[in-house]
Amino acid sequence: MSDDETVFPAIMPDFDGGVVAEWRAGKRHLAFEVDSFGQAGLSIRAKDGKCTLTVDLNFDQTLYSHLRSFTDALDSLSTHVRMVNPNWSTAYE
Repeated sequence: MSDDETVFPAIMPDFDGGVVAEWRAGKRHLAFEVDSFGQAGLSIRAKDGKCTLTVDLNFDQTLYSHLRSFTDALDSLSTHVRMVNPNWSTAYE
């Protein structure tokens, strides 16, 4: 889902024993969640703050059919961050 050009996510546990990876930039918000039962969810909020995709998934074909939308949104968010702050990654060095 990421490469050297991708903005790093914040990764944290949720309240039910799962894990959430979030990417935020302004009103843009992406989240990939896996709960303690192995169920996955994707959420994409566009630059206007409106939710464009929220999907609860199993790790099956459903996940992979939506993963492209998520990776496209992550690429768009990362491109936006690099344009606004080209030195964003120096905070992690």
